[in-house]
Amino acid sequence: MGSYFAVEGFKAQESGGSLMSEWEHLIPRPTSRFLRVRCITCESEQIIFSHASTTVECLTCGEKLAEPTGGKAKINGAIVAVLG
Repeated sequence: MGSYFAVEGFKAQESGGSLMSEWEHLIPRPTSRFLRVRCITCESEQIIFSHASTTVECLTCGEKLAEPTGGKAKINGAIVAVLG
């Protein structure tokens, strides 16, 4: 039989599975990320949060890079890389 974790009441998989694999399945991963965004106007790059709650402006020219929408921010530039 599989091992039994008495405190939480979860059983480990019969085929040598660990309790950690069940925890990884039960605990959700965050969907937010940090993004490297290139400004359309001046071509400079800046790292911003994908779920920004305030307006993010380019540090060089002042162009709006991200606008809040209540969830994911509306990105007004080219996404160069997804970090994290």
